[in-house]
Amino acid sequence: GQGSVSLIPLGGTYTAGTQVMLTASPASGYTFSGWGGDATGTQNPIAITIEGNKTIVVNFTMSDDFSADSGRWTYAGDAYRDAQKGQVVLAKPGGTTGALWLKERVTTDVSLSFRYLIGGGGSFLGDGMVVMFYKEPVYTPAGGGNLGFIGSDGLAVQGYGIEFDSWRNEWDPPTPHIALIKDHPKNHLAWAQDGRAMDNLWHTATVRVQKGTVEVSVDGSIVLRWAGPLDTAYDGLGFAAAVGSATNWHIIDDVQITPMKR
Repeated sequence: GQGSVSLIPLGGTYTAGTQVMLTASPASGYTFSGWGGDATGTQNPIAITIEGNKTIVVNFTMSDDFSADSGRWTYAGDAYRDAQKGQVVLAKPGGTTGALWLKERVTTDVSLSFRYLIGGGGSFLGDGMVVMFYKEPVYTPAGGGNLGFIGSDGLAVQGYGIEFDSWRNEWDPPTPHIALIKDHPKNHLAWAQDGRAMDNLWHTATVRVQKGTVEVSVDGSIVLRWAGPLDTAYDGLGFAAAVGSATNWHIIDDVQITPMKR
């Protein structure tokens, strides 16, 4: 698990007016990031006065700066950790396709932030990168405009992704764009044209999935927001990218993942 909570006095049935001290203890590789439900803030420990039934949610955050191999990820295809720079290269020039999967399954809502760089391809830019959640993770990623989001057999793979796309295929909205896709890169639920999908600069992105809403921010500004029913049948979370015959690099760093109870 991501951590635990201890209570003083011990849990059970409390009489009205009892003050209970809650202490959050993160597991190795996690940090405490805040309370939710009937408690708020980041103070730890925190005192709660019992005045009726209460639901307390505790959130822990996993962080990885890739300066060392944390053992938390599965690398697929051409993806690799650049040990010298402390970054993950998902795909680079030369027809490469790579994916990075978190070994721990994420079955809850989630907040995910990371730094990324896409570019360096001169005049032949492409193809793109995708951040995946509620995704079936068992498949061989297909390259080119498929961005590693579907299998090499060309069939759809159930799940969601936020694509950062710099090459316009016949099924794409205008590029460069950032979009929410489902099951297949041809299926766009929402999109926004944004040059930061290919400008060869480092940016910080946050993807927040909570209570049927998907929100994407880049450098602190909201790029797109979508609301609707989410299919949570699968629990894979990761990144993928593909270059095909284009020449961009797709690099990520400083990933932070906060699973949140629904």
